[in-house]
Amino acid sequence: LLFLLPILLLPPLLIVSLIAKQSPSILQGDGAAMVTGMFLVDDEGVLETTNIEAQFKDGTPLHLQAKYIMNTAADWDRFMRFMGKYAKESDLGFQEPP
Repeated sequence: LLFLLPILLLPPLLIVSLIAKQSPSILQGDGAAMVTGMFLVDDEGVLETTNIEAQFKDGTPLHLQAKYIMNTAADWDRFMRFMGKYAKESDLGFQEPP
């Protein structure tokens, strides 16, 4: 389960926070991955961030959060194009804002 939380700050800065489900499996077990960033790849290129936070309790991962910061309207438009493509390829519902 993935949550997308847009957080609007003072224009033109926008932060989108992507939060993985509780107890993300990528952080569990002996083969746990070292998460170094979030990379959103499509035919236009890569959107990336290294702003990653993980929360643990007693050594067990609770959640993983990545923050992607957009500074311009062009950054937002690019992110929305990515989300539209991702939704279509993943058979998810997606509606662009008016």
